[in-house]
Amino acid sequence: MKKKKNYYLRLGAALLLLCNPNIHVIDILPDFIAYFLIFSVISEAADLAPHFAQARDACKKLAILGLLKIPASFLILLARSHNTMDSNLIPTFAIIFAVFEMILGCTFIYRASEALFYLGERSDASALISSFYITAPKSQATAPRSPFCRSRQPEELRTLSYFFLFVKCFASFLPELLLLTRKQEYVGDYQGQTALMRLYPYVLILALVLTLSVGIYWFILSFAYLRSVRTEGKFLFALQNLAGEDLIKKKEQRTLCAAHILGFSLLAIATLFSLNFMPIFCYALFLMLGASWLRTTKTLRRCVRAFGILSILSSLVQALMLEVFEYDYGYKSLYADLEAQQAYIPCVIAAAINSALILALVVSVFFSLRHTTLYTLGTSPTSERYGPAERKYHAELSRFNLVFLVFGALSTICRGIYVYLRGQVIFVPSSIVATAGAFSHKLEFWPLILVGIAIPYIIFGFYYMGVMKEEITLTLNEE
Repeated sequence: MKKKKNYYLRLGAALLLLCNPNIHVIDILPDFIAYFLIFSVISEAADLAPHFAQARDACKKLAILGLLKIPASFLILLARSHNTMDSNLIPTFAIIFAVFEMILGCTFIYRASEALFYLGERSDASALISSFYITAPKSQATAPRSPFCRSRQPEELRTLSYFFLFVKCFASFLPELLLLTRKQEYVGDYQGQTALMRLYPYVLILALVLTLSVGIYWFILSFAYLRSVRTEGKFLFALQNLAGEDLIKKKEQRTLCAAHILGFSLLAIATLFSLNFMPIFCYALFLMLGASWLRTTKTLRRCVRAFGILSILSSLVQALMLEVFEYDYGYKSLYADLEAQQAYIPCVIAAAINSALILALVVSVFFSLRHTTLYTLGTSPTSERYGPAERKYHAELSRFNLVFLVFGALSTICRGIYVYLRGQVIFVPSSIVATAGAFSHKLEFWPLILVGIAIPYIIFGFYYMGVMKEEITLTLNEE
């Protein structure tokens, strides 16, 4: 039931994000977030009922189109900063995005409505094709008096969705066309304006008000339809009954496989942040996210999340402390006063704590991968799933996991030692200058040592995670 409510919560949030107007390529509330929320819900139904897969693909393309508006906005700002033909650039981008959004939006509305109507006609989820109320009437006598108590049809919502899509797209670029009438010659600091150009603020306000009005009405109607389906409570059961047990089991296997592949990919990406010039909190973040996607025990998942969150926080604190110290004292002189020495001690302590927490996270990731290797892949020494040759091959995965642990531990410890050695360079007493030179010489080569550990760690990490992806795919497909 909790998962069911989560579906409707995501859809409701998506409707709220979509009902707002756009100003050329600028979204007041980002539409791509709404499309990703809808995509996450439709993906669950795409493998269980017809037409949902086509609706999912169209929704994915709309989300990507919405994401492309972000670099387009930066390009417009860059053009304005250089004062180069921005009046022509804005309408061009606005028209291009509006045309593609109308095409993809119409495809999505058509496919989504076909999927819902198909499911409603062939299952007990009659609310998908039945009339619904914005506000349910208390009695038959009050029904004709209030327009909100009048019953609405799903076909009416589909028509309104088409209308709102066209209004929103046209309103996003039609006011910007007036910018093309701007004269390009300048008289001092004044740029000439035509009579149409002077109407731009009024046309823009009119377009925003019209889009917002239609959007609010569309949101009210869509939310009422969603509430009607949720109140009936048969949508998820209809999907499961239509799909059958075999198809549901295959879907669960594909979901499990996709979760492990995502986890292995994130763990491989985490190795990239083992380089000394990369932010260490990103290393902890990707390790935590990658291990969290693996299907292990609750205790292991809790340890990964706990050590991951603590590692990220301690990494940020350490970075902030080092930045403050470098701003106040710098790393220029080999000899520092007592105040600088005392100020650097908390930095060393923070680095030690951070290294210990990340090391604990690395160990938790090791046990998570070990659990996946032994149980999810069926490679336990007592397992009869494979023959002796296969068990011998899969035993190599356990050794790979151990090597992955060693690389992660070395990288973490060496980064902590590097922070300590920087302090040794600063605080060498003036009585042993020769030793100070030796420390300085070591510090110059220490970044090379870190890179020397990180590069094989990255290469091995991507190779090991690639092997794990192949194994999890073969194992789950065999089941």
